[in-house]
Amino acid sequence: MKKFKVFFSVSAALLLMSVSGLLFAPPFDLGWRFGHSTIVARNLAPNWTTALGEAATQYNAAGNLSFSWGPSHLDPPYSGHVAFEEIDFGTDFVYGIAESYNVYGNLCHLGHCNTTNLKADFGHVKVNSRHNGAYSDYKRFLVLHEFGHILGMGHSSFCDSVMGSVSCWPVANNLTSIDQALIGSWYP
Repeated sequence: MKKFKVFFSVSAALLLMSVSGLLFAPPFDLGWRFGHSTIVARNLAPNWTTALGEAATQYNAAGNLSFSWGPSHLDPPYSGHVAFEEIDFGTDFVYGIAESYNVYGNLCHLGHCNTTNLKADFGHVKVNSRHNGAYSDYKRFLVLHEFGHILGMGHSSFCDSVMGSVSCWPVANNLTSIDQALIGSWYP
């Protein structure tokens, strides 16, 4: 029944958008999933705590995901954890990246890490500390966007999606109904 509801939600949203002339591609499926529905968030980004909480609330409502706060360090255990860290990228032009550990224990871009089972066991979102003073809606967008990559969402051609490209302005700071339906179908 839940799969029917998800299918109906996505179909209805696409129908409404096509009738109104707003048909767009949902976020691209990157092909992997986070391997856990219970996620322990490690906050190593104290300037981003509010945005982390708001993003967790939105993703929790979209799918069968639950979040709890974990330790504020990068020491083991890692399984089921997502670390959020603020670092200086040395430039203003990089906003954030999403990574995971590969089987050798090295951090790498998600698309290059999990080639065997396509499940990420640990995620690592790095946000650029040069943007610590950004307004709260932008911070929420960036956390939603990078965490969307951890969950398997790629970029969308539609700027109203939190997965819109970084060239979109203004940025979307809430999950759309399409984003929610996609997460709900991947994490039922």
